[in-house]
Amino acid sequence: MDGVGALVIGLLSGLHSAFGLRVCNGDWLLTTFLAGGFFAVAPIAAAMLVALIRKVSGNNYNPIMVILFTGIGVVGNLLLPFSAFAGATAALQNPDRLSGGGSLQDPFCYVLTSQDNLLARSTLAARAITGYESEPVRLLAIASLIVVPAFVLFWITKQAKNAFRGGARWPARLYYAPFIILVFATLNLPAGVVGVLWLGFLPVSAVGVLAVKLLGTPSDAVLHPSTADAGAKALSEQRPVPPSLPPAKPQTQAAMPRQNPPTKTYTQPQPPRPQVQPRQLPPPTRVHPAGPPVGGPPPPPTRVQPAGPSLAGDPAAAGLAMTPGPLPWATPPAPDPDKTVYNPLDAPTKFDSTGDSFGGRFRRIRQLGAGGFGKVWLAMDANLNRQVAIKIAHTSDADTQERMYREARALAAVRHENCVHVYDILEDDDGIAIVMEYVEGLSLAQAMQRNGLLDDVAAARLWSTLAGALTAAHEKSVLHRDLKPSNVIIDPEGIPHLIDFGLARRRGDSTLTATGMMMGTPDYLAPEVARGESASPASDAWQLAATVSYALTGHPPRGTRENPMAALLAGANAEPNTKLPERSVHRRLLMASLDKDPARRPTLGRVQQQLDGWLANSGIAQKGPVTTVTRRM
Repeated sequence: MDGVGALVIGLLSGLHSAFGLRVCNGDWLLTTFLAGGFFAVAPIAAAMLVALIRKVSGNNYNPIMVILFTGIGVVGNLLLPFSAFAGATAALQNPDRLSGGGSLQDPFCYVLTSQDNLLARSTLAARAITGYESEPVRLLAIASLIVVPAFVLFWITKQAKNAFRGGARWPARLYYAPFIILVFATLNLPAGVVGVLWLGFLPVSAVGVLAVKLLGTPSDAVLHPSTADAGAKALSEQRPVPPSLPPAKPQTQAAMPRQNPPTKTYTQPQPPRPQVQPRQLPPPTRVHPAGPPVGGPPPPPTRVQPAGPSLAGDPAAAGLAMTPGPLPWATPPAPDPDKTVYNPLDAPTKFDSTGDSFGGRFRRIRQLGAGGFGKVWLAMDANLNRQVAIKIAHTSDADTQERMYREARALAAVRHENCVHVYDILEDDDGIAIVMEYVEGLSLAQAMQRNGLLDDVAAARLWSTLAGALTAAHEKSVLHRDLKPSNVIIDPEGIPHLIDFGLARRRGDSTLTATGMMMGTPDYLAPEVARGESASPASDAWQLAATVSYALTGHPPRGTRENPMAALLAGANAEPNTKLPERSVHRRLLMASLDKDPARRPTLGRVQQQLDGWLANSGIAQKGPVTTVTRRM
């Protein structure tokens, strides 16, 4: 205390010599006001120290870090300010120790009493609030001793939130809680000194919020060391690819080995699809081109391995089906080389626009959608008696087919309740057939047409849930590439599900096809993807934020254009996002997530953490419906 008292005496004397203007003999009132501004530097310095420590420690809140941050808060928000307040009181009560202290006895012109009586000789702050004989003076004491400190507390909490931003909020409360103790501790000091000091404390505290904010947020690698770059690292892994795929070899499904195919990086559009030649099988085995042999019932179906990559060796994708059992066909007896092998994929009952089933197992119910790469059908799995969605994806070359196999297997390994599951991969004459989970419900766009815009709570749940689903996919090296309101399904319980991953899209095909035809809407394309650059986890994050913005406003973030080409150019030029929600609490997070520079966008993990924290602080369950969907009859 003696050391702090000496510093306060020197500070008061210096301020009085430099700024002690004798206007109405209020030189010491002005000096005390300026001293309050200097005392406000202690909490600012403490907050800046916390922000600098978090640039190294991130969100590591072990007991040692909690004690450290709490200790910094106690020193910066309680001990140093209280010592300064007490030192100023002791100095003003002993004018002989101050340079120019004799002017404290001069009467202040408007009150006709000395500055000494207004400051150091005034009644205690607690008594001034509760028992002052003059009502106007009592109201003035309440304003300066309660209202002004309340505003100071507001700015102190802002400083703490800036120091702890990008992480949990509860450590900030431990940090600024000592300041509340400081306010009550000063009530035992003279009301005049404390009131004038608080008036000087207030503006500097407000400026301190900007000072702490200028230090910036810790990097994502520090905040989320385990997940920040998990998706990018997985997508960057590259392995050599053999020059050509192995020839087809008839095998039964039970004996067919499963392994991950080698990864290949594509750097330019693929050539047009060559003319498909009829399959040639080894002489001992014949494949009937039109169906079962004439003169008798067909033998048990036997799965023929497509001329694609193998499936063995990947424990994560060891079984693509989500339910136990031999999928997609039961184990048949060993093939007899003297008999004709019946291949259901070559049968006339294959899954197409004219047939009713696919390979005799999947019965077509109705078409769910169509696009440049094929069609999606709702079908009934006769073996397991469940509805599935089958995506017939056209492939123009072996490279595209190989990539689709690889990504379908990777997506099959994703285990997230809000991410569509892949059950199996089959071969079709025009490409491959991906058997997926069928999620009953309406798309987000349809649900909004029925129920209206989402509120902030529903939008937070939607954003957090789908961010978790995307993160799970990114960790398995799968990008969505086409996230938009029509690819989010709301089930009858109001829970969102992410569907239609870009398995059937080559790099760059999410915007234009080889013939120049537009595929889908470019309103939800990230700027870098609209310019033709490679998709990334950051571009998926942009598309998710654009979808959430649509759920809050009913418009794409860049607005709508008169035609798809104009919308694509708007995205490529990174035109401003003019249709963001004005009054939503998520506006700032949306602006950050929709930044035109992928490097400046927060990661999905950080977005999910902030949204979950907001819901928790609001006392709202993090899991729950985002909208109500009535089951269709």
